[in-house]
Amino acid sequence: GVKGRIFDSQSEKTHFREHSHEMNDIVAPSIPHAERVKACTGKCGEGLHLFTVWTTALSGWNNKYTHSIDSALFHHPKGRVTVYSSSLPQNFFQQFVDLGYDVKVEKLNMKERGKGTPLEPWVNRLDEWKDGQYYYAHLSDAVRLLVLYNEGGVYFDTDVVIVNSMDDARNVVGWEREDSICNA
Repeated sequence: GVKGRIFDSQSEKTHFREHSHEMNDIVAPSIPHAERVKACTGKCGEGLHLFTVWTTALSGWNNKYTHSIDSALFHHPKGRVTVYSSSLPQNFFQQFVDLGYDVKVEKLNMKERGKGTPLEPWVNRLDEWKDGQYYYAHLSDAVRLLVLYNEGGVYFDTDVVIVNSMDDARNVVGWEREDSICNA
């Protein structure tokens, strides 16, 4: 189970308890794509691009992050999942590909991705920012914004476990608490 979770409110704690059984379904043994599509109801992610960003070294990856990708594929088996990263190998998610899912690692390639966008001036000075304290946070934010600007889709943090379909989500941001929104 999840240990050390800090809840902002009693209703959040209750909601988590009521849905915690879904975590077991999401991290259950691997389900082949055809089998998952057959069991899926609704759009099942058809035409949906879900993506995340990994700017940390490969050695930092653990099962928690694999479960995040698995949860996106579980609820959106007809969708496409991309992890933008320069540290993960291209075949990192081969286990999911072998099961029939559309998941891949794509290099960050910021200069190319930033061409012709409002972030192009910032991206062109990327080498200047590398020594900054918040470089990787800013890099992740920039990748997220560039992918949304160029392609659209649904962004999720690598530690987010998706418990419901996002087929009908349009132009939304996460609400974390009354005084803030969440970019996860």
